[in-house]
Amino acid sequence: LSRDLLVWNVGFDPEQRAVVEASPVYPTLPVVQAGRVLWIEDPVVSGAFSWSTVLSLDYALEQLVPRVAETVTR
Repeated sequence: LSRDLLVWNVGFDPEQRAVVEASPVYPTLPVVQAGRVLWIEDPVVSGAFSWSTVLSLDYALEQLVPRVAETVTR
């Protein structure tokens, strides 16, 4: 998991973020150490991203592209 960006889609279950972050491996990942982690926590954006329909993907991308750009330029 040493990539430019790590995306976690937890909008369906926001409590999962704490579970992921509590993993002893999580803070050792280079992408985490570089601060290039994007959490999708909004249930609407999460649903749009997950449903992957023509209309929902347009919405998800509209919401996520600025956040991705911000995250990878850190």
